[in-house]
Amino acid sequence: MPNIKAKKKHVILSEQNRIKNKEYRSEIKTLTKKFVSFIDNSDIPAADALLKQIIALLDRSVAKNIYKKNTVARKKSALTIMLNVAKAA
Repeated sequence: MPNIKAKKKHVILSEQNRIKNKEYRSEIKTLTKKFVSFIDNSDIPAADALLKQIIALLDRSVAKNIYKKNTVARKKSALTIMLNVAKAA
């Protein structure tokens, strides 16, 4: 634990940010699992609507420095490919 007052505050703030980032990542993972279950159940319209919501969250996560840009691009690409394969089938 730091001795300087400003550094003590920084430790507290870092912990708060870690918790917020964890919640944000958890929400994205939950929606992604729901998306996959829609794909498995052939519920394409619901999956399409949910994909738009997931993409919006992923784009916001880049702006908030929760995920890196290439990570988000990879996730969006994988989800879009899953939806397109499901539509074609």
